Amino acid sequence: MDVGQIYDSQASFTYRATPADLPHPQLRPARDDVHPIWGVALHFPAWRADPATPSNGDHWEIIPHALLEEYASRFGFDPDELDTIVDVVLHQHAKIPDASDALAWQQPAAAAVLKAVGDLPDHLDPRMPYGERREVVLARAAAAKEHLVVMSPAPLQDRQGALDWRAAVITQAAAEAEESGVALAPQYELDVHAVAPEHPLEPILAARLDPARVAARRARDEYLAASADRSVDRARLALTGPRTFGFNRAVPSTA
Repeated sequence: MDVGQIYDSQASFTYRATPADLPHPQLRPARDDVHPIWGVALHFPAWRADPATPSNGDHWEIIPHALLEEYASRFGFDPDELDTIVDVVLHQHAKIPDASDALAWQQPAAAAVLKAVGDLPDHLDPRMPYGERREVVLARAAAAKEHLVVMSPAPLQDRQGALDWRAAVITQAAAEAEESGVALAPQYELDVHAVAPEHPLEPILAARLDPARVAARRARDEYLAASADRSVDRARLALTGPRTFGFNRAVPSTA
C-alpha cells in the first residue's frame, strides 16, 4: 500500500479562449467559461527509496472544483462537508480499478480492494437514496485506504522546512546570478517566502461549495434519471427541465 504525505494545495483555473470573431468584450457572449481547479502536492517517501519507481516521490493530484460539487450532489454529501469530500476524492476517485480489468486482478493491492468493494451496492445507481450513496462512497474510500493508498497531511515543520529550503536555494542562485552579471529568471521569484498554512489543504477547504450549484447539479441528475424512466409523466417531467421557470405554477383552465 502506498503511503503519501500532503504537502501543499494551490488554486488555478480553466477557461476557453474567446472566439476569433468575437474579440470585443461587449460582443462576447456570457457563458460559464472559467472554472476553479486545484492542485494537491503529494510526497510518497517509498517511491524515492524504490529504484524501480521512476519518480523522486513527488506527485501532483489535480482536482477540478466541479468534481467536488459533483460529489456533493450525486453522492449525498452536504456542501459543508468539504473536508470529507476532498478526502474521499483523493482516495476513491480514479483510484479503485474497474472490476472488468483483468490486469488489476493480477496486482495484489488492486485485487484486495476489488474484493473489498465487490459486495457493496452500485454507488452510481440513480435510484439509490442519497444517504445510502454517501455511505457506499465512504466505504469505498475506506477500502482504498486499507489496501491501495492513504494520504495524510505532512507535519507543519516538514512543510515549512521544504518552503524554507526552496527559499534558500533561490536566494543562493540569485546571488550567484548577480555575481555573473545575469538576472535570475523571474518565475523563481514567485512565493519565495511562502508560509505553510496550518493544514496543507487550507486553500481548498476555505473555498467552500456553493449550495445553489450543488442543488442545480442534483436537479440535473434527477431530471436525467427521470427522463430514462418510461413510467414518468412526460408533461410533468418537462416542468423540471433546464431553463424552465414559472410553468410549474400553471392553473388548470375551468370547464
